[in-house]
Amino acid sequence: MKEIRLGADLALYVANPGEARLLYQDIFIDRSYLKFGLTLAPRSTIVDVGANIGLFTLFAHFEAPGGKIIAVEPVPHLVDVLKANIQRHCVDAIVINRCLSDRVGKGSLIHYLDNSALSGLHANIDAEQLLAKKILRNRYPDLSAAMVDGLLAAKFRHETIECETTTLSNVIHQHQIERIDLLKIDVEKAEMDVLMGILATDWPRIQSIVLEVHDIDGRVESVVRLLKTHGFAVEAVQNQPFAGTELFDLYASRLPLQR
Repeated sequence: MKEIRLGADLALYVANPGEARLLYQDIFIDRSYLKFGLTLAPRSTIVDVGANIGLFTLFAHFEAPGGKIIAVEPVPHLVDVLKANIQRHCVDAIVINRCLSDRVGKGSLIHYLDNSALSGLHANIDAEQLLAKKILRNRYPDLSAAMVDGLLAAKFRHETIECETTTLSNVIHQHQIERIDLLKIDVEKAEMDVLMGILATDWPRIQSIVLEVHDIDGRVESVVRLLKTHGFAVEAVQNQPFAGTELFDLYASRLPLQR
């Protein structure tokens, strides 16, 4: 666990400084979770699924004073960093060390030690390497193919972690959550599993959702249809760093979205 400073005034603990800087840019500078008019009001309740080391949890804490956060992260050593950051910044948060899925049970996830944001229950090393190459070329178009290969050569050291799985509805009922103002989901190909773990009676509790979707076998269309069925307005976008990849961000709200 290392301590670094991001921006002018955010000091936090990290597992990988380079990865943390990219996440900070995305979450704090680009404000990627608050597009299309989505906001976080004081005393909001936020569920952070795929919390990693807690950058979105911290962002939500600063954006929604007095709010309550449920942070779900399955990787034990990332949970340690997450808890350290929550304690450091006095965040009112509950940390759940589980994989969210469509059932209660057990699962195996691949955790990339140097690229933890790509870890997950459905990780595929060859697919993740190809995805990382496309993103790196989009961010830095002047890099040669050889340079890209060199930069990524050591980024996919990995381990297999056995984890317990649970559902979002179980989390809702165990922690007596009456309302979720924002549900954030970033779980690397397990997003549909998480959504399938929401009981019909719990959907009305959720007011807005931002999730990353891997468009495999028409998944973006399937998720958009599911969310609209449950009464959400939905926008699907692909940001420039992910052009030509399977990655899309979906924004859903029970209020009309602003374009």
